[in-house]
Amino acid sequence: MSQSAHMTPERDHLPAERPVGSDARVAVVIPTYNDAQLAREAVASARAEPGVEVVVIDDGSTDPASLQELARLEGDGVRVLRQANRGPGPARLSGVAATAAALLFALDADDILEPGALAALADALERDQQAAFAWGDYEEFGTKHERYRAPRTFMPWSSTYLNLYFAPILVRREALLAVGGWPASRYEDWGLVLAFVEHGLTGVYVERVIFRRRIAGASRLSGHRGQHSLAYEELRRSYPRAFAERGRLRRIERPALWKQIVYPMFYGRRTLIPRRLEDRLRASRLWMALRLLRR
Repeated sequence: MSQSAHMTPERDHLPAERPVGSDARVAVVIPTYNDAQLAREAVASARAEPGVEVVVIDDGSTDPASLQELARLEGDGVRVLRQANRGPGPARLSGVAATAAALLFALDADDILEPGALAALADALERDQQAAFAWGDYEEFGTKHERYRAPRTFMPWSSTYLNLYFAPILVRREALLAVGGWPASRYEDWGLVLAFVEHGLTGVYVERVIFRRRIAGASRLSGHRGQHSLAYEELRRSYPRAFAERGRLRRIERPALWKQIVYPMFYGRRTLIPRRLEDRLRASRLWMALRLLRR
């Protein structure tokens, strides 16, 4: 999803109770900001799943083509909410307030759900009543084609250094309400994970591809690279307990010694690995070792 022009570290207030009037198992909220042409594929992939309610949130789009596409989606029976531009986190929360299902999934407008993925995640939460959320792998498409294999377990200490659990995860509504939802910051998905860390919540991994992530240009994360230090400091201010309790979290997670050395060197408040170095590492055996950071 394209980034909003207005972002602050505060979180919006969520409704105290879930709305009524839907028998859907999962609610899929799809924010869009001047990229509604791509949202049609995202919407179609979500509507293809049984037991799903779908809502599109127009986060203050101004592009005429996007506005026309949103009108076409409404004409096709898709529910579209409109609000002033506030960023992905607040837009998602607007979708949460407008839906009723007990399970929530935020899908970016330029991504596509894999068939059966929502049911697989929901089944995992049904089997594990202690889990607050569920996640899986994803595939990149567009200018890059690669499968990202997510960590098999929830790693609270590692999550204070790295964003390991990217965007679409399935989360219980009551858990999302309890932690305050996504922050209105540059790293809204990472912020939600840190909120789970602070509240002592954990999740369950599903070994399958959940969605396909569209990659356009050099990298969809290129806009974050230049602002990483500022965005990371926003996270530290918004979730101070997660960072203050790193020692306790490390004892819970028990990361390998090499991770305890490498993570502070390359990640956290430090700037991400420079693009040139990363490109060289990709072509070497060392890159395979660094990929283990995600495990």
